[in-house]
Amino acid sequence: MRRKITDRMPAILQPEEWATWLGETDASSTEVKSVLRTFQDNGNRTPLSPRPAER
Repeated sequence: MRRKITDRMPAILQPEEWATWLGETDASSTEVKSVLRTFQDNGNRTPLSPRPAER
């Protein structure tokens, strides 16, 4: 089964940012948005599993 690739990105947060993101603190919308930033992996991409064979 194939699905369309979307342009959505996951939110990768540090543990200390979870409460802000989940609304557990009295943070402004600017503070909440500040936890969203590009994840820097320095090109170290490791596949989670092998690519399935083409059918």
